[in-house]
Amino acid sequence: MRVFYRLTTQAFREIKRKIDAGEEPYVARGDPEDYDEPPFLTEWQEADEGLRLQGQVCLTLSQRSFREFLKATLRQRRDYPNSKPKENANWFDNYKTWFWEEAAIDWGKAPISLNE
Repeated sequence: MRVFYRLTTQAFREIKRKIDAGEEPYVARGDPEDYDEPPFLTEWQEADEGLRLQGQVCLTLSQRSFREFLKATLRQRRDYPNSKPKENANWFDNYKTWFWEEAAIDWGKAPISLNE
């Protein structure tokens, strides 16, 4: 996923870098005091929005893949679907509870924060 993110955001990062460095085609012409806002502010903001949007796409893909992995793990149990997690608003909380009750897996002891 990191490679995908890096490759799909390269153009956005390059636009921001060129604007910050004042490189072509983002060279401000004239007196800086003539501008109401920094030159190329709109282009910089659009590139930044592209980076954030692509980051959200990658997070969504990762979350979906992880959820599919958890579902597949449950389907491998002999007593599935009788031991499925309860259905309520937060699907991840459902899986955390199920893994604790069925396999004594404490997600709180993961090497990364679950809030990440």
